[in-house]
Amino acid sequence: MKQEFFHISLFILGLFFTLFIGCFYLQIIKGNTFKRLSERNRIRLIPIPPDRGMIFDRNGTALAINQPSFSVSLIQTGLSSDELNSSLKKISSLIGFSKKEALKNISEKRYRPFEPALIADFLSKDDVLKVAGSFLDIPGILIQPSSKRQYPEKELACHLLGYIGRISEEEFREIEGYNKNGLIGKTGIEKYYEGYLRGKEGGEQIETDVNGRMTRILGKKPSVSGANLYLTIDAKIQRVAEQALGKNVGSIVVLDVRNGAILSLVSKPNFDPNCFTRPLTAKEVRALFQNSYRPMFNRVIQAQYSPGSLFKIIDAYVGLEKGIIDPRKTFFCTGKFKIGNRNFSCFESHSHGNVDFISGIAHSCNIYFYRLGLEIGAEPLIESAARFGLGKKTGIDLLSEKKGYIPTPTWKEKIFKTKWYQGDTANLSIGQGYLLVTPIQMAVLTAAIANGGTIFRPFLVNKIEYPDRKIERKKPIIQRTVSISPRTKKMLDDGLSGVVEYGTGQMAKIAGVRIAGKTGTVQTSGKDHAWFVCYAPIPNPTVAMAILVEHGGKGGIDAAPIAREILKEYMVNSRDTK
Repeated sequence: MKQEFFHISLFILGLFFTLFIGCFYLQIIKGNTFKRLSERNRIRLIPIPPDRGMIFDRNGTALAINQPSFSVSLIQTGLSSDELNSSLKKISSLIGFSKKEALKNISEKRYRPFEPALIADFLSKDDVLKVAGSFLDIPGILIQPSSKRQYPEKELACHLLGYIGRISEEEFREIEGYNKNGLIGKTGIEKYYEGYLRGKEGGEQIETDVNGRMTRILGKKPSVSGANLYLTIDAKIQRVAEQALGKNVGSIVVLDVRNGAILSLVSKPNFDPNCFTRPLTAKEVRALFQNSYRPMFNRVIQAQYSPGSLFKIIDAYVGLEKGIIDPRKTFFCTGKFKIGNRNFSCFESHSHGNVDFISGIAHSCNIYFYRLGLEIGAEPLIESAARFGLGKKTGIDLLSEKKGYIPTPTWKEKIFKTKWYQGDTANLSIGQGYLLVTPIQMAVLTAAIANGGTIFRPFLVNKIEYPDRKIERKKPIIQRTVSISPRTKKMLDDGLSGVVEYGTGQMAKIAGVRIAGKTGTVQTSGKDHAWFVCYAPIPNPTVAMAILVEHGGKGGIDAAPIAREILKEYMVNSRDTK
């Protein structure tokens, strides 16, 4: 009996010893570890997104701002599958949201259940009040203030502004510092200057009850707003330019020849970036991304066209600089010019009669420039085109810029297995054939002629205002210079002003303002493209522009009048700012 009692006592003592060791291990050795786990169950770290930097035009007109809003999320920790579904059902009875997107967000957070899974964003005040009224009945719910990107001018300057959207899986993997519900610039200025606009995320440490509802805030790190951008764009000129282009498909670039600042950048058709602040409807997706006119396509920097007769500016520059052009010498234009066995026709195949340099460029006589181009030769034309920036990106502060193309004899032999003929040089001299340019390149080239040979990098941001009110001003960047003698500059001014005064570009004429311009009409399989470039006022030009109307018809009829409307607005603004 005593032996049995001894064994029982020993067994009980062993149990107590085991219990003691277990408690010692749990409370002393692993106490801090389990304390952290316990804290994690009741303490949440909630990210606080920063206010995105705003975007203004050069005069302070708001182009992209933030509108106060709210978001609703669910914290999954402590919730069973039934409770989670019940919470979603209760929320859906109060407000509308995409259940598919909500379930996707919840699924992505299943291995981090203590992080909020976004259910609905950009809620109105009325919607958030409905949800707040049922706060105690919805386990795991979290209501947070947020901001909604708003573009007050709607379609105005949409291609240069761009838009923001939810970060994609690919972006999330490649870019640090974002959560999976984060917003990021997708195109335009919003994307190029994302690092300035986004700001720095803050956070809150909150305590929750067993149902995941917040009971109190334990700590807070404020977010830091993004920097505000002040663009070079003038909203008044931008508005007039967009109205002047109307419903045409095409593009416009207006820039300051003294520094490369862009005053207006238009691509049409356009779109309203506000539509990307919410889920797109099927109709909107079709209209934006399945439209043959490609409204999301920025034609200023991405579309590549033959320059047509605009290239005659290069011919004229090379001919004058090399002394090949004698202003007093004339050619007789019969409307036809034979090279080998092929007849090359003049503009509209009619005769201009006796043509000198000034009348040849003013009336865009192909015969004059065929002969000039053959006398110059292909290589000098190609070299000068490259010096003026054709065939390379301008470096504008927008992504996805195309560089165009300058064909060469070597290229032709490699691709087509045939040599470069005189007919190729003739085609090049009037901007036809394989030569491709972008509207921004033609604007930069025109500005370089206007200012005497300085090629500036075109830019869109004038200054950056940081949250601490520190200002960073963007300085003009000279990419290179092209030598233009005073004689050549005067002859170009005279010839190109003749285009507007009595030549093919008379519909750009403004009383009292001397304008230098050049029309271009590019043959296509359908209706011709219409070009017009110009600079003004002579003799001290301050502004240049390039206009392209796709399938518009003739440069002098369909593009030149657009330039007139923009220049009139520019001149008014110039007087107002003096």
